[in-house]
Amino acid sequence: MSVVIPDSVLEAVERAAERRHLTVSQFVEKALAAQSSAVLSDSYLDARAKKATGEGWKVLDRAPDLPPQAGDELPG
Repeated sequence: MSVVIPDSVLEAVERAAERRHLTVSQFVEKALAAQSSAVLSDSYLDARAKKATGEGWKVLDRAPDLPPQAGDELPG
């Protein structure tokens, strides 16, 4: 595969890879994997959200109305 990358972007990638002690190929591979994972996760979550009915929230109705345990309080 071949990709055309503007010089300014390539220079930034080279600097970032060097700071992380990676080759440019390793850096690009990690960056593409992270980005594609994020994109795939978004579509997966969107598909799940479209199927949601809201019924799952009813489980909270069974939770007791008690004050939080020590250490679980909201900051005030």
